[in-house]
Amino acid sequence: MNTQTKTPATMVKVPSAETQEKTTLELLKEVESLKSKLETLPKSFEEKTLFYSQKQSLINRHAKLEAYQKQIEELAEDLKKENDENNFSSQEYHIEIYKKQSNYKDDSIAKITNPVIIKDVISFIMLKIADRLQVYKTLIEA
Repeated sequence: MNTQTKTPATMVKVPSAETQEKTTLELLKEVESLKSKLETLPKSFEEKTLFYSQKQSLINRHAKLEAYQKQIEELAEDLKKENDENNFSSQEYHIEIYKKQSNYKDDSIAKITNPVIIKDVISFIMLKIADRLQVYKTLIEA
């Protein structure tokens, strides 16, 4: 005769009916979500080709923007050093705005050499790049 004693290692906790019902509802919601996701995926060869070429294009844009982001971060570090010297005008860096006059000539409209203003412009650009990278990441993962 084999008798089994109830020890903590052999006891099985059975979830209540209410807990099982909640788990079942969560699983049903997940199944429906996965079904709707599956329906949005391309089915034909042409659709798949287009879908994956669009994803590849997004990945390429994301990679290019990340490279710009690294370059701009390095520039921001250099400008920070120059800012610490409290220069009103930078000899090394400037931002220049051009107006296109023709196919062969652009006219300079403004030239900004103040490192504080340049740093602010670069900070703004860095924020916009970070936002755009997040958009690309979301679109790639979708």
